Amino acid sequence: MWQLSGAIVEFIRSGGGTLTAAMAEHAGLDAFVKFAVALVLSGAVGYERQRRGEAAGLRTHILVCLGSTLLMLVSNYLALEWMTNHAQVWLDRGRIAAGIITGVGFLGAGAILHYGREQHGLTTAAMLWFVATLGVAIGLGYFTISVLATLFALLVVIELGRLEKFMPSRGYFLLEMRVDRNEADIDVIQTAIEKMGVLRVRAARIQCSCQEDTVHLTFRIESKRAHDFAWLARQLHTTFSAAKALTFERHN
Repeated sequence: MWQLSGAIVEFIRSGGGTLTAAMAEHAGLDAFVKFAVALVLSGAVGYERQRRGEAAGLRTHILVCLGSTLLMLVSNYLALEWMTNHAQVWLDRGRIAAGIITGVGFLGAGAILHYGREQHGLTTAAMLWFVATLGVAIGLGYFTISVLATLFALLVVIELGRLEKFMPSRGYFLLEMRVDRNEADIDVIQTAIEKMGVLRVRAARIQCSCQEDTVHLTFRIESKRAHDFAWLARQLHTTFSAAKALTFERHN
């Protein structure tokens, strides 16, 4: 790679010939090394997503990174060729990089899944955007910062993911229940919810029909134990075991 850079500089200084003649010996090696680095680094990120069962896994991350690397390689060669041919129009490599980062957005949007009021895949979408930027850095030959960025990214998604389980975190949920009309006392139900100690009712709504004997209640709840969703669901089910129907879900 460094020999290739030296050959290009020497060629530009000489002011003659074609770019292909100066780069023919080392251009293939330069591309091979960059593609190999992109494969290894994005593969490490993609494997972590694959291991978690995400839809965008090993192959997707590698292809995104290789594509970004390819575009930056082409932009490098075009810019150098235009410069040596004294072209009147200068190719801005930064614009190509910006196009890569913007274009990968459609993949990120496809990786985000919606289940009711919950969103899944935000981290995977961020990782796809990350490997696209990784390909830009590799294509430009910045191997050191590419390796460091990959190590930090893996540290975030692996180690911080474990640490989050022990960090205090608040969550917001929706509790919906259907009860008999004579038991639909919002104040009593709210008091019962807040007696659990970790839940606080932020808003409540009541919906009923004159032709029915049941009332539909909705509570927006703040929790101090956002990670322990199953525990919260069991506690609410036990507390309101007489309810005809009960739904408990996360709410953003």
